[in-house]
Order: sequence, then structure tokens, then C-alpha cells
Amino acid sequence: MLRTLTFTAVAALMTGPVMADGVNYARLSYDFTNYDDDAGGEADISLFQGDVEYELGQVLLSAQILSITTDFGSSATNNAFGAAGAYMITPEALVGLGFFGTDLESGDDTNGFEVFGQYETSQFGVGIDITQFDVDEDNITTTLYGEAEVVPAVVLGASLQNDSEFDGTRYVLSAEYDDGPIFGRGYINGDSELEGGIFGLRGDYEFTPQIRASAAYTTTYGDDYFDNSAFTVGGGYQVIDDLWVDANFGIIDLETASDDINRFQIAITYEMGDRKRIDTRFDQASIDDLQAGFGAGF
Repeated sequence: MLRTLTFTAVAALMTGPVMADGVNYARLSYDFTNYDDDAGGEADISLFQGDVEYELGQVLLSAQILSITTDFGSSATNNAFGAAGAYMITPEALVGLGFFGTDLESGDDTNGFEVFGQYETSQFGVGIDITQFDVDEDNITTTLYGEAEVVPAVVLGASLQNDSEFDGTRYVLSAEYDDGPIFGRGYINGDSELEGGIFGLRGDYEFTPQIRASAAYTTTYGDDYFDNSAFTVGGGYQVIDDLWVDANFGIIDLETASDDINRFQIAITYEMGDRKRIDTRFDQASIDDLQAGFGAGF
């Protein structure tokens, strides 16, 4: 019910003629992934996302929902949702406050809040997000973000995340090239405590404004990680402006499995505009990295 109501609300916000002028970013997407192996094992995972940013003068309002449904013989759905408001002190700087919660199949639901801020120009941006994921716990998570366009069409990014009650730093390092029909991204998603993580490459090429091809390669590294890798290839078709249907097929090689896992994914994505918030932009890139490689199930 939550997913249906949110989908309807975000869709109405995106298409409503009165409010459309204030929407600087909107996204609705649905991904379905099937996994199977030669031994007869099979699983289905669905990922639904909704995201919107709305500018009202110097106020920026945003809302997000993410819902994952897994079917490993029995079905389970877990939801996360949030909303935030920010004040744009200048066109480059903003500060804000948000809240979020989870609706989990296990019943262990949580509610939390965040304080965030950023400064961004056409050449670089920096941001900070301080989050308490569960108001009943003392753990505070602090994440720093930074990105810079080092040469035209090439953007380097980095995020560093620390928890007050845990050792180690989780980090993401990325490099993106986006120019004309070509998009490419390389990334490392690691953990200093475990001394390893995930390395990946993904990209796509638009043959025409309506047709594109895509490919991705992902692998784990480090002594504390199993030796896993995934390779996918696919293509997409733009049905109408900003609405894409993509499909891809991949092979996942797991050190702990005797057979390779076949992976098939189909995605429907509506996305328009550009996010103002750096933190949610980084988070979406990490979700897209995961989906292009192993998939949400991993």
C-alpha cells in the first residue's frame, strides 16, 4: 500500500501542470531481476524507487522511497522512505533537515533523522550529511562528499563515511565521463576495516536518441572478501522523452557456488532534471552501480 500511494503521489507531482515548474528533479523506476543456476536454484528481486525535488523560492523540498521485494521461495517486501526540507542560503549553498523510516518484513522498523549541507559550483561541490538512523540508538553516521570536473565531461567523486560506534571508514571513489552519446563510470566501493570492497566499470552508448547499448563489469577485491565477479550486457529503448526500458543479461561467478548464476534484468525508468542535493546524487549512483553489476540481491 505504501508503495502504491507513493507512486501515485510522485507521478501526480511530476505531471501536474500547476506544480511542474517547481520540480527540478523527478524519478520513478522499477527493476526486476531473475537469478538462476544450472542446479535449479532461482530467485526474483524487484526494486522500486521514487524520488522528487521541488524548489519553492529559496526552499528545496525532497522525498524518496525505496522498496525491495525478494522471492527466494517465499516473498518479503522491505521499504525505506524519507522527506527533507532545505534552505538555499545562496544559489551555491544550502542546509537542511530530513527524517526517514523503514517498514521491514521482520517488524524491526526504525525511524531516524539527518542534518545536511553543501556548497556547489559549476566546477566542484562538497557536502556533509550527519545521520542518526535509529532514534533509539546512539550511533551517529557522518558522511563527507566531494566531486570536481577536472576536465570537460570528466568528473571525479569521493565519499567517506564513519560511524561513531564502529571502526573503519566506508568509502566510494568514482570517475565519470559523460559527453554526447557516451557515458562511462568506474568506481571503488570499499571499507578500510575490511581492507577490500567492490571495483566496477559500467557504461552505455547511444546509437540514436532512442536506442542505447550497455555493459558492466564488477568484481570484489581484498583478502576478507570472497572472489566474486559479474559481467552484464544489454540495451535500452526510449519510449518517450525521459522514459527508458532497458534489459540486460549477465553471468555472476561466485567463489562459494559451484555453478555460475545467470542474471536477467529488465528496468523501466522515468527520470528528468538534475538533483540539487549532492548526497542523494551519490546515493543513487551507488544504487545504479549495484544494479548494473551483482544486482540488489547482493
